[in-house]
Amino acid sequence: MKISSLFIIAFKTLFGKKLRSLLTIGGVTVGIGAIVFLVSLGYGVENLIVERITGLDALRIIDVSTIKSKIVRLDRETLERLSSLQNVEAVEPLISSPGQISFGGSSTDVVVFASSQEYIEMSGIKASFGSVFDPGTDKLIVNAAVLRLVGVDEANYGQTVGQQAKLNVIINAEQQRSESVPNPEAKSIEKDLSIAGVISDNETPYVFVPRELLEKEGVLNYSQAKVKVKNKSDLELVRQKIESLGLSTTSASDTVQQIDQIFSLFRIILAALGSIALVVAALGMFNTLTVSLLERTREVGLMKALGAKKRDVFSLFLSEAMIISCIGGGLGVVFGFFLGEGANYILNYLAQSTGNEPVDIFHTPFFFVLIIILFSFVVGFITGMYPSRRASRLNPLDALRYE
Repeated sequence: MKISSLFIIAFKTLFGKKLRSLLTIGGVTVGIGAIVFLVSLGYGVENLIVERITGLDALRIIDVSTIKSKIVRLDRETLERLSSLQNVEAVEPLISSPGQISFGGSSTDVVVFASSQEYIEMSGIKASFGSVFDPGTDKLIVNAAVLRLVGVDEANYGQTVGQQAKLNVIINAEQQRSESVPNPEAKSIEKDLSIAGVISDNETPYVFVPRELLEKEGVLNYSQAKVKVKNKSDLELVRQKIESLGLSTTSASDTVQQIDQIFSLFRIILAALGSIALVVAALGMFNTLTVSLLERTREVGLMKALGAKKRDVFSLFLSEAMIISCIGGGLGVVFGFFLGEGANYILNYLAQSTGNEPVDIFHTPFFFVLIIILFSFVVGFITGMYPSRRASRLNPLDALRYE
């Protein structure tokens, strides 16, 4: 029997009992839709978190340090080697030292970061008040934690911009060590600087100063550096080259991989929850096919008596299962997708009405749609196997005598 003929007969047979078939298809639709809806939630939340963590250029930036090496120094020569690597767009170093800041008659210990404007931009740091300092100027940026510790009220943070602060920085021996200066001594420097900007971070107190400020005082070795590659696709290759120099690297891509691992498990759990509805739908499909077989036992016997082969009968009943799963799977994908889009619309409407940024927490990747449609076919095939085999093995004489 031709495949086209099988599906035509199966389609007509199914919709001879419209209500039963529609209820069965509806069950599959709800089951597949539940999986699509819940897994789309997993993808959407993952994308939202990754976007918040990485930003636009974070996946092009590699953080370089000498944590795992006591031999390699992150000095100017090393920076030049990093800059010369293929596919590297920029290299910006950072100096980190302990220090103390005095402002308004109070003082507090701080971490002093000496860097360039470009390093601050790569770090995604923005000033809530004022601006980032220009290179070579006697200015600094403080965070909210510094102002809080020196007794400035939060309402007055913006008024500190342009005011003078006294900064004491300790430069250790290792930061000054070189072949020409093998045994330097630690020293302390004191600078009067004006506040150029305030960062909203209210955790650990720290300040940013122009890198030239400490380089003039003999700092030759840097604490770490940021390497920006030309394209995201270049990141892993450049990381390997940097690590071959004996340096340690980290990147936002490491965090993304960890998030992906966590959310892969999360999506599996969500899919398992949605599969409960699909299991119920599969049982309904199994019941529909079994009842259909009982109702058509004599018909099957007559078909066999007229020359139908076992595989024809098997294929006929399996075709019915595949039609149910195909229609139900397709409608389920559409149902789950629009349910997620509807939820996004409602959440965005509520967010905008309350003055918050709109976000999409449901996302349905195209490859997932293909996987779920294929999955619905597999469910239909497995569910239809037993009734189809049972129908194909009926004895024609027994089937014709069946009441």
